[in-house]
Amino acid sequence: MNSHPQPQLKKELKIRHITMISLGGIIGAGLFIGSGSLINTAGPGSIFSYAFAGLLVILVMRMLGEMSTANPSSGSFSTYAKEALGPWQATRLAGFTGFSGLSLLLLKPLQVQILFNTGSRLCRLGE
Repeated sequence: MNSHPQPQLKKELKIRHITMISLGGIIGAGLFIGSGSLINTAGPGSIFSYAFAGLLVILVMRMLGEMSTANPSSGSFSTYAKEALGPWQATRLAGFTGFSGLSLLLLKPLQVQILFNTGSRLCRLGE
């Protein structure tokens, strides 16, 4: 009936592929656990806040795409801020971004501890 030979599957996953699959699984599970505890604590309004934050991210990315298409340069978003707002505001923006990244990095162990304490308490409530 079918004269075409069926293609055979090959086992060609490399270490980097397996690493990315496992990393995606870990991040996805963490998002589900974190959002589940948030929805349990704050209620369904947290779903709307996630949707609103996602919409803001989409809009910002579209704006950055438009700016990089109109004026391509090899810098980051502070380059566009420098052209639009001036060098002083661009420096403040870059400094604020660095401060935000550093504070998030330093607060991450506290977030993990709160998540684990909340998750273990929620497991005990379900028993």
